[in-house]
Amino acid sequence: MSGHTKEKIHFGQRAQGVLEKSKFQNSKLCRTCNKIKKINDFYSSFHKDNKQNYFSKDCKSCEKIFHKQYREQNKHIISLKLKHLRKKEPERYHKYSRKYRKKLKTTIYKMISNNKIECVNCGCNIFEALEINHKFGGGTKENKKRMGKRSGSALQFYKSIRDKKYDITKLELVCIPCNAIHRAIMKLGKNHWNITFTKFPKTIEIWKFLEERHALEKELKEKYG
Repeated sequence: MSGHTKEKIHFGQRAQGVLEKSKFQNSKLCRTCNKIKKINDFYSSFHKDNKQNYFSKDCKSCEKIFHKQYREQNKHIISLKLKHLRKKEPERYHKYSRKYRKKLKTTIYKMISNNKIECVNCGCNIFEALEINHKFGGGTKENKKRMGKRSGSALQFYKSIRDKKYDITKLELVCIPCNAIHRAIMKLGKNHWNITFTKFPKTIEIWKFLEERHALEKELKEKYG
């Protein structure tokens, strides 16, 4: 009886060990916050030689805090590095710049449209055809006031939205034609126009042009990388 009990206890301990192992095999300890987190909370990189994924020692949250502090403390150094990259490797710089701008625009488009990236009027969802519109006008004046006599860059405007320094209730996400119509109405008034909105009018030439351009860019990217 006692032997059977001991064997049962031993089996119970072994089962508990297996459970503990399975509990932590998809987890990792962050060296900065010293917390055990899911493996998905860590950035990974694929090693071509070993054909394995390697995970960072710090979790995503700690990495973001570190990089944010580094950017704030080393603005001058980062600026010099980017200038050097622009002169020495212009293609690499422009590729990095385009990627950064698209990521930034995606973030602020989601903020303005409540994660629904499409025109509020016609429902167009072609990313390249979308723009930020000031509902009550005055966007150019605000830009000049913020940046001085010269007109401020779109990048500075996007950053102010991302950093929540701008009231996004004054903004809306629209397509290029709808934005042009809104601008004309603000200047000349509604009486000069008879406007009707339809759901994503693909028959208009501009949509055909944008779709063809998007397809061509995708084809070239797949071919040349």
